[in-house]
Amino acid sequence: MVFCFYKHHTRYFMNLGHVTENDFKESDSVSIAKKIIEEGRKCKTHFLEMDKTPNFDGRVSILQNGFERLIVDIQIKTLPQGTVSDTGFKFVCDTKIFNCVKLRVTTNPVALFVVDIEQRRLYFKVLTNDYVECLDINNEDNKTISFSIDDQYSDDTFIKQSYRVAKITVTDVDCDVECAMIRKIIRNANRNDNWKNPEENLVYTRGMVKGYLAAFRIKAEGKKRYRRNGTIRMCCGEEKEIGLIHFEKGYVRITRQPSDSNDISDADYGNIVLEIAKEVEKEGMPVLYFHEGPVYWFEGTLMYQMRSEFIRLPWYMRN
Repeated sequence: MVFCFYKHHTRYFMNLGHVTENDFKESDSVSIAKKIIEEGRKCKTHFLEMDKTPNFDGRVSILQNGFERLIVDIQIKTLPQGTVSDTGFKFVCDTKIFNCVKLRVTTNPVALFVVDIEQRRLYFKVLTNDYVECLDINNEDNKTISFSIDDQYSDDTFIKQSYRVAKITVTDVDCDVECAMIRKIIRNANRNDNWKNPEENLVYTRGMVKGYLAAFRIKAEGKKRYRRNGTIRMCCGEEKEIGLIHFEKGYVRITRQPSDSNDISDADYGNIVLEIAKEVEKEGMPVLYFHEGPVYWFEGTLMYQMRSEFIRLPWYMRN
């Protein structure tokens, strides 16, 4: 420790840390965010002040019946005074949290919280890979991002978006895939016209998650040719959801029923679709499509609206 003593003064000065106005603002932001997030008793906060971890300011646990179902890593920022207009605001944010998503520092979903201390409001963004890529961050230390009034925090929106990210990234590796059965079902689709009540077979198991596959052909209206289609029905206990598949040579397209559950992931569907892609490969590389736009599936008196993300990526390459 260095002492600096001045002869003409009655005090000396030490190199000590001290509390600044920013520290008080940080405490205010954490308190406001904590109160708003926990108000609905659907989420529990675990926040750290004074940047105690290198990349994040804490976590939010999403609860179901009091039990922790999903963890979201978060960073909290304080909005400068007088920033918010009737339509929203722009915020200059350091790029640390975006790089965490880009480099997959964590397997948890990541969210950015921005606190308006004046109005005691909380805004948020659950950061997806697509969103971060669109920011086009290179070696920049800061990036200006836009928030709208619609980005104000609500439990339901935050939980739904967090689960949606987790569906794409979270799965176990210990699973059983009935590859021979999947290929047999796909081959037999050319002879199966029973699309109203197709026979389903168990082809996938991961813990309590079970996947059932059916495939059939449907004659296109006014045309001689048939389209090959199918269903993937996923079950986990009492939870059930369905995915529709359409496959031809060189590609597979799948649309998935929306669900807020985190038990059934996109990777569960992907493990089945991978085997379908191997079977339909004729030339080049099959491509997996998540179809864009609303898609509906009718089953008796029930109508399902399928999820409408659009992803196009190389899915399988034979060694």
